[in-house]
Amino acid sequence: MEPTPVKLTMQLIRKSMQLRPEAAIDDGLAVEGDEYERTCIVAGDAKHAARVDHLLTRNVLRLDWLDISKIENLDAFTHIRELYLQHNAIQVLENLELHTNLNFLALSHNRISTVANIAGLTKLKFLDLSFNDITAIDLDELPRGLRVLRLAGNPWVDATANYAELCFDRLPHLHTCDGYSRNVPAPQSPPHTHRDRHAALADDTLFPAATPRDQVKQQKEQLSQAHRNKMQELHDGLQHTRSAIVEQSMDRLREKRKKLQNETQAHLHAAAAHVEQLHAQHATWHKEQLQAHQA
Repeated sequence: MEPTPVKLTMQLIRKSMQLRPEAAIDDGLAVEGDEYERTCIVAGDAKHAARVDHLLTRNVLRLDWLDISKIENLDAFTHIRELYLQHNAIQVLENLELHTNLNFLALSHNRISTVANIAGLTKLKFLDLSFNDITAIDLDELPRGLRVLRLAGNPWVDATANYAELCFDRLPHLHTCDGYSRNVPAPQSPPHTHRDRHAALADDTLFPAATPRDQVKQQKEQLSQAHRNKMQELHDGLQHTRSAIVEQSMDRLREKRKKLQNETQAHLHAAAAHVEQLHAQHATWHKEQLQAHQA
């Protein structure tokens, strides 16, 4: 039984990026979802707001293995450079026209049947469309700047013996297409075919207790954990550097304040001495005036 397709929402994106929003309480009502950012700012939750800002400025977005049925609600992420959408239930390539900063796009193991709406992604260098349901490709719909293209596991690949040559002829910067390289003799057949994929899926006895999907998912989790550890390490280093910079700035500020205080005290002492001198001069003058009057 296939899983129920999932709608791609901001909440799902937050969840996939380990940013689960906690309910904010306002007059006894829990505020979540799209209202959370405004609520957290009003409530002074600067820490979570900073994490949301980080999500909206990061260059990599991983949305794989989520059973997403449609590419949507990504307008806030047109700045990203890498987008992972493999192992979902996507049927149509859409809503990516504004993502002109993409240089890496992974869409393998979906249900895509037609390649469209990505020709304008001029910065795209890596495109993975392997293991979909593509029966025909208009090569003009592929970005001209592609360097790596993966199409294995599609019906069109099985039906087109020289498909890699066609791709190399049409895409001037393409270096690798599946197991083929430009100006290098091609192997007898691609490493995987669409028929092999469906034959394996039809035969449950081919899979051990731990299926390849489970293995891939486990590897993905391990890579994700390693990535999180690395990001935490970088974050800790950044925090340490930031703390050192703040401390240095505070030291300079304290030194400057102390210098200003000393200068102010010196000016006050000088002014007080000058006033005392004036008082002494006035007293002497007044005394001389009294003596002259008495004489």
